[in-house]
Amino acid sequence: MMLRILATAFTIAATLVASAMTYAAFQHNPQGETFDPRSGAVHYGYVAELFLSWLLASFIVVAVCGAGVYLLGQIVRIWK
Repeated sequence: MMLRILATAFTIAATLVASAMTYAAFQHNPQGETFDPRSGAVHYGYVAELFLSWLLASFIVVAVCGAGVYLLGQIVRIWK
């Protein structure tokens, strides 16, 4: 049960990071990578690649950190 909650939290945290980075890419778009400022056309392939790469990277980082915290909690619980 605890691992399911942690996995959900990791997924939510990774999705928030990926969304924030995609939003930042839209805000700082000087060369028109994410969308064309003149026509407003969104380059969905680039946006999907950007979002998924940040999602994977942030999920791995959050999961590794969370696994460390979980293992430390288990060690502390054993020593009590």
